[in-house]
Amino acid sequence: MNAFCISHIKDVDGLGSAALVVAATGARVILSDYDDLLDNLSRVPSGIERLVLCDLGADNANLEEFLNVLKKIAQDAEVTYIDHHFMTPTTKNKLKESRVRLVHSEEECSSILTYLTFKDTLPERARLIALLRLAAA
Repeated sequence: MNAFCISHIKDVDGLGSAALVVAATGARVILSDYDDLLDNLSRVPSGIERLVLCDLGADNANLEEFLNVLKKIAQDAEVTYIDHHFMTPTTKNKLKESRVRLVHSEEECSSILTYLTFKDTLPERARLIALLRLAAA
């Protein structure tokens, strides 16, 4: 599968999430911080089949532009957004309206949510990557 993952660069939760996406899909990874997310989204090549975003806190100052970019990508690719950061109901609805599959819970870290999303395609021991976030807390 021709897949891409953009995940948060500054902590084990984002890094673990990226590792799980790679293990499940073979995705190429771009590690990003919140302030360079739009620039990194522009680096995603056209023609991909899947984009997975992890641990990136969608409620930000550039929300409308972020949603527009995802909507455009989602016209041709499967887009999944996995996050545990606070998200307004409006943002959740706009993501879903943009054909983005949203996996969100403030009760779990992103690496656990990523593991649960791809559990069926991951090896049993991959759960240890998700548990690293809990050990680092």
